Amino acid sequence: WAMMIAVLVGLTLMFLVSFFNRFAGLRSGDGEYTGGMAFLSGLLPYRDYFTAGPPLNVLKSAFILKLFGHALIVSRVAGVLERLLIALVLLRWLMQLFRPWHALVASVVTMVVSTGDHTDPIASYNHDAILFAMIAGLAASLALEVSPERRTILLALASGTAAALSLLAKQTVGLGVVACGAVAMTILLAKIEGVRRASIWCMSFAAGCAVPLALLALWLWRSNLL
Repeated sequence: WAMMIAVLVGLTLMFLVSFFNRFAGLRSGDGEYTGGMAFLSGLLPYRDYFTAGPPLNVLKSAFILKLFGHALIVSRVAGVLERLLIALVLLRWLMQLFRPWHALVASVVTMVVSTGDHTDPIASYNHDAILFAMIAGLAASLALEVSPERRTILLALASGTAAALSLLAKQTVGLGVVACGAVAMTILLAKIEGVRRASIWCMSFAAGCAVPLALLALWLWRSNLL
């Protein structure tokens, strides 16, 4: 495991560094960097400027910039680290289906091929949505294995929370993840382990979704943005 992770991280990092400055993407969506800086300067989405997407990326960017400084390099490094996390989640997921080293090669190829768009910035709301969607999917796939009810509940909570975070990053990808996690997983578990296990999944998944959605709704309400 340690060697595989080192190889995956090393190759992905070398590839990302090779095009580190090819496109700034300052206004891609809300802009990972500009959105965070606007928030730190007191500008709020939906009130002070138009945005067509959910606000999670803006909040995440503002938090990172507040914590590590206001330089553009902070957003860039955060974007690289996020893509490395995507690669690691993908590797873990593929290892459920394929031989470890085959999964490793597939993960590296995926990280390269997925950057074919030359206007794709290093850091953006797209990657937030993809990362949380993959975490939700990985947790759901682990729940398909025969396991105690408690493990199913925990995996459903994790999957639901991640799916909701994907929805709060990008509504198109996130809505698909939430629907798939709720409907498809309920059907699959009903066939594999019965209606009781499927019901447990559905209720726990919904509870996991509800927490981040409720917290965001509360923030929007208190900020007079709802």
